[in-house]
Amino acid sequence: MKKFYIQLWLVLMAVLFSQTAYSVNIEEGKRYQLQCIHWNSGSIVLGEKHQSSIPILYAPQEVSTEDSYWIFTSYGDKTYSIRNAATGQYLEYTSERIEGKVKGLTLSNTVSINSKWLLSDYENGTRIVSAADGKQCINIRTDGTMLVGTFTNLNAPSPNELFNITQGGSTNTMPSVSDKITNLTFNGIPAVYDNLYRTYLLPFPTSQRSANQYQATISFTKTNAQEQWTMKFDGTEVSNGSVIVFSAPIATTTHTITLEANGQVIAETKLNGSFLPIVKLTTNELINGKVYTPGGISVVDANAQVFEQQFTAKVRYRGATAQGKEKKAFAIKLVNDAQESVDASFFGLRSDNNWILDAMAVDMARMRNRVATDLWNDFSAAPYHKDFEPKAINATRGQFVEVILNGQYHGIYCMTEKVDRKQLKLKKFVTSADGTTTTLKGLLYKADNWHYNTFMGHHEVPVPYFETPPAGIFPGTPPDMYDNLADEWGGFEMSYPELSDNEEITWKPLYDAITVVANNDTKDFVNQAANLFDLPVALDYNLFIELLLATDNHGKNMFYYVYDLTRSSKLGIAPWDLDGSWGRNWGGLNRYTANAEQNFINFLWKYEHGEHTLFKRLREAPSFNWESQLRARYAQLRETFFTVEKLNKRFTDYGNLFSESGADRREQRRWDGFDNYTINIPEEVTYITSWIPTRLAFLDRQFGYTAGIDAKEIKGAFVAMGGTGVVHIQSSEQQTVTVYDLRGRVVKTASVNIGNTDVYLPKGIYIVGKQKIMVR
Repeated sequence: MKKFYIQLWLVLMAVLFSQTAYSVNIEEGKRYQLQCIHWNSGSIVLGEKHQSSIPILYAPQEVSTEDSYWIFTSYGDKTYSIRNAATGQYLEYTSERIEGKVKGLTLSNTVSINSKWLLSDYENGTRIVSAADGKQCINIRTDGTMLVGTFTNLNAPSPNELFNITQGGSTNTMPSVSDKITNLTFNGIPAVYDNLYRTYLLPFPTSQRSANQYQATISFTKTNAQEQWTMKFDGTEVSNGSVIVFSAPIATTTHTITLEANGQVIAETKLNGSFLPIVKLTTNELINGKVYTPGGISVVDANAQVFEQQFTAKVRYRGATAQGKEKKAFAIKLVNDAQESVDASFFGLRSDNNWILDAMAVDMARMRNRVATDLWNDFSAAPYHKDFEPKAINATRGQFVEVILNGQYHGIYCMTEKVDRKQLKLKKFVTSADGTTTTLKGLLYKADNWHYNTFMGHHEVPVPYFETPPAGIFPGTPPDMYDNLADEWGGFEMSYPELSDNEEITWKPLYDAITVVANNDTKDFVNQAANLFDLPVALDYNLFIELLLATDNHGKNMFYYVYDLTRSSKLGIAPWDLDGSWGRNWGGLNRYTANAEQNFINFLWKYEHGEHTLFKRLREAPSFNWESQLRARYAQLRETFFTVEKLNKRFTDYGNLFSESGADRREQRRWDGFDNYTINIPEEVTYITSWIPTRLAFLDRQFGYTAGIDAKEIKGAFVAMGGTGVVHIQSSEQQTVTVYDLRGRVVKTASVNIGNTDVYLPKGIYIVGKQKIMVR
């Protein structure tokens, strides 16, 4: 029997290795190009030969310079040194890491163990692994820098660390049309050239999405006016002023532009369309996550009055966890030549100098955060200072775009506003005219880490996933004292005012609020809560994260703000970073979020960090009737914003936009497989729209919502609670309320006044404002 299992194991191993389709045979002395399979063209080159300060660079286009070739010398067992054909230098592994220069790979003049590499064949390419450190493999950075380094990966290789090792390189040497012309436009809308995929990308007006055809006048400029050639568009000769007819499907049909001389094609390039604006981002130096790098931004929007807006800009990576992903998010600051801030408005959003390009790297639908925030903007209660600031917006707004980074396609992004003082319309910090005194007014705190303070009063007890969780630890103690000379405190950072601008700050309003939640007795909490927190917004936020089954927003990724400290220290709440929602967690996984039928509080204790103490105390204080308020508000929203049809439509609308633009396929081509994520936007939208009905059905049961009764819409803030022989109603508006039994029959119609009204009923269960109410 033991012999049988050994034979079976040998057979299985033989089958496994026989499935490896790709293999490379190296001949010593011959020259090879190292083509990354993510681009399927180009080669590793020397930066000094290509006007780059990066020593070892990847050129993704077809290249035939001497430094693009490498010579292999064998040391047995598929181990080689790799020497550059131009300089004779060897690729060598190093533990040194210099930002923007060296990431585990350098050049040397001699052979050592560090300059030997093991070639490991996979199904569609070869991984090049260090012989000195078997965990390190050569990879190409996909953040737009094209820096070649090494990366620790013991798992299946990503496309950017697999290579075709080929003699002579690519056979596709046809020049691009972009080498011969500039300023290619259609109806004045610029076509943007992508030298990664050697394609023009043309944004169309969204008004043409359902059109059968779109007529556009072509215009271009020769780079060399003396050259004699003719242009053809899909085989038909065109010149400046010719009218092109784009037939449906307008954006996703691929077109061919050729230049011909003496009957021969001398240049050729494809053209694709999009219904998304295109953002061209350029940098003069390597981007990093610490300081801003000089560069520029150009926004091409076919729906705008001015089709292209160009600005000098400063750029850096943004986010914490997000910076560890291959697809990076960017923070943009618009400036003039003197590096002074310049405000601009895009897509009908606010005019400002600060913008975010959100990569949405963990979200395989590339829209969860935007959909969630759009929903919040539409339904949430007005912030407490709305009467003073009617233009205050309690979250971000944004526009999906496609980004070209340093000339190369970089994917779908959401260009958004920031949650900051300007967005929330908080009162400005004031300094006296003589500079001797200051007055603090608006304050903005960002919760960006898990901490006793961001939980507002409980210690997290981490447990492995799927184990029975312990009870949370609520010590009932105030937070540690703050320091007003530090812009970080207990998991929070001070977003406004800014110490870096030499402005005074204070943590006191936040400290006082956390102390009452974490430390004070129930009576004191009840007496102070409404003065410390914007409770109508808190109620909606409570429902919001329950609906989303949000995994990263019950303490962390929240903003708290004070509108004007000279009026009140009340804290408002604004949401942030909602990628971990709608059936996936903060890392993009769904192993414990696919189940939509989970009680949110139990879910948080079992899989995440435990519930937020503010909501726990609101729920447990009888005088707040928090559960009744949640049920009443849920019933209102269930009839309006929280219907299956309306929630699903938010996702399908964006999904259709991506599909009709071809952006979903480009995103998949560019990023599928990176960070172990599978990108298939239509499939992910289907997953979400299947998850939502199940989630709502569960919440219907939890909140006692009964659909199918034709009750009149309840107006204003409305809470109904059962009592002995009576239903107690609290209403912010005078109205008529219909009471139903469980069969949907009208039991009573009652006039409800502002404030408290009692409706007397026999013992039983009734539907009041879509809520189940028990009368004892």
